[in-house]
Amino acid sequence: MAEMSREITIKEFTYAFFSSLPDGNYVLLSKNGQISEAIHAKTNRLGINCESIGKSFRNLLPESLTTLEETFPQIVSSGNSLEKRYPFPKFQLIVKLAPFAIPSQSEKYILFSALEMDEETDGYLSEVERSVIQYEENLHKEIIKIFNWRHEIEG
Repeated sequence: MAEMSREITIKEFTYAFFSSLPDGNYVLLSKNGQISEAIHAKTNRLGINCESIGKSFRNLLPESLTTLEETFPQIVSSGNSLEKRYPFPKFQLIVKLAPFAIPSQSEKYILFSALEMDEETDGYLSEVERSVIQYEENLHKEIIKIFNWRHEIEG
């Protein structure tokens, strides 16, 4: 019963949190790389869905991204986040990993976010598109700062 209550708390908290973020792929991972919760982007090129829950992070991503799993212990212990960009044909994937804590839960998690940015065929982004991208990146940085600040206070 306590395990079920814990799962409901995690599901409710992550859904509220993920739905407040820009459209993207968001995955809550245990520190050993198991997928606890996942919400996918509208385009969902990574194939994230509710069936991903309970599976290993390694099974979720293309081979070129599986090395991210090696950074999990460092992210959990240091409380620092990591950002990497991966070019794919026709789009770029901006991956961010950050420590994540859920109120009233002692377990440490890792937030994986993957924002898919379409490559413009003519290499031109309008001023509005640039400002939206900048806004999303700044919003994500602020979220990371809040969680790092919270982690420092708890520590």
